[in-house]
Amino acid sequence: MSYDLNKHKKSDKVKWVFTGITFVLVFVLLAGVFMQLFMPDGKKPADWFKPDKQEEQPLPDQGGETADSGELRTVQAVYMNANISDYAAEQGVSKTITAKIEPADAVNKKVDWSIAWTDSEITENISDYLTITPASDGALTATVLCLKSFRDKRAIATVTTRDGGFTASCYISYVGEPTSITINGGSAGNCSLGASASFNVALSNVFNDVGSEFYDGLYIGGVTYGGTCTTAQKWVTVAGRNEGAVTYSDEKTNVSVNDLKYKGTSALTEHFNIEILNGTLTVSAPSLSNVYSSYKPATQGNQDIYYDYFRGDWNGYADIVVKHSELGSLSAVFRVSFILGVTDVTVTPSVQF
Repeated sequence: MSYDLNKHKKSDKVKWVFTGITFVLVFVLLAGVFMQLFMPDGKKPADWFKPDKQEEQPLPDQGGETADSGELRTVQAVYMNANISDYAAEQGVSKTITAKIEPADAVNKKVDWSIAWTDSEITENISDYLTITPASDGALTATVLCLKSFRDKRAIATVTTRDGGFTASCYISYVGEPTSITINGGSAGNCSLGASASFNVALSNVFNDVGSEFYDGLYIGGVTYGGTCTTAQKWVTVAGRNEGAVTYSDEKTNVSVNDLKYKGTSALTEHFNIEILNGTLTVSAPSLSNVYSSYKPATQGNQDIYYDYFRGDWNGYADIVVKHSELGSLSAVFRVSFILGVTDVTVTPSVQF
């Protein structure tokens, strides 16, 4: 009798166990149906507990596949946004990069900055080439300082939020940005009237490593003419008959170069040709053989008078401004003096001893 009772009790326990298992399976099945019906597409269950717009931030691209830590972050909606662009870093002309955190009223907006080579196979220490320094502890701005040329390499600056550990990056490359322009070795130049002269234009930086493509951005930013000359001769015509050149004692002095006419029709300064190409500044000057203060003759009684300055004292010059189309702060001023060049030479035809 006791055996039958014990057998009955064991049978009841088995029934309760199977009933419990069946209940659990039904609950799991219903939960799965609920998740499929009400969970947004492409969203993990863990994402339900994240504020709106908060997402996992992938690690920076190191030249291979994008890595994902898979770490669950259930923090307030804070993320970092930085434009990915190339920065030409120069020693003494440091570049500033800025991170942006949203929302703007996030409680903890402090970040940490780091820098590394994009190519993990580079063995040189990046600190020998580049440093990155935040404006202050946790600041959203940082200064990148270049210590020496790292052409053919590229670095990546990464910022990480202290709240949530979100990251963003920007690339840093060396393009050899120039910081100064030197023309003709830093000295003024001369150009003979009626001739041409060429001058070397050199771009440089503290690393003596300028990208050749920057020479394409050089252009003439302006020209200012100056100097004076003195009237040496006057051509006189009487009643239309040319009487030849006559020298007067009342010669004009200190006549501005800007007032001179070329062949009596246009300003002399319009006939100077100045251009820059492939790192060479070329200046061409017209001859003074047809230069007058006024081509239309002045009248004194029955005489028409022409003024000619090419045989007088001449100290005309041009101040040439060379600029760069991409680097607005980069410019240089170069003065070219226009001088009377040699036009002829003779020698005594014979010598006797």
